[in-house]
Amino acid sequence: MRYGEHMYKLAIFVNHPVQYHVPIYKELAKNPLVDLTVYFFSELGIKEYYDPGFGKKYKWDTPLLDGYQYKFLKNYGIGSEFSFFGQCNPGVMKEIFRGKFDAVNVCGYAPVTTWFAFVACWFTRTPIIFRGE
Repeated sequence: MRYGEHMYKLAIFVNHPVQYHVPIYKELAKNPLVDLTVYFFSELGIKEYYDPGFGKKYKWDTPLLDGYQYKFLKNYGIGSEFSFFGQCNPGVMKEIFRGKFDAVNVCGYAPVTTWFAFVACWFTRTPIIFRGE
């Protein structure tokens, strides 16, 4: 890092590890100006799971947790992990309040956890970078 450059503290909140997101996390983690932590709501993708949208089971054969800092949030969800209350991680609010992030990237809006993140960012005045598919 050069004199006068600021390190940016970035959090990414995402449903689960996804094979095509990991290269982005790894590249961000290599940047000396970015202090990155990726927070996952679920362990889907790490273990074999059934995806009802595709109608088949998946377990990725590539390492999904190497090369960047991450944390799995405790899930208190009920029902399918693909439902609104299936990924219910109220700890997301504590992480945002304590993290003092320069920005938070929230991926999607389907699980209730993302709405917890939006509320916590609003209270802390943390900028949100929203990404959806």
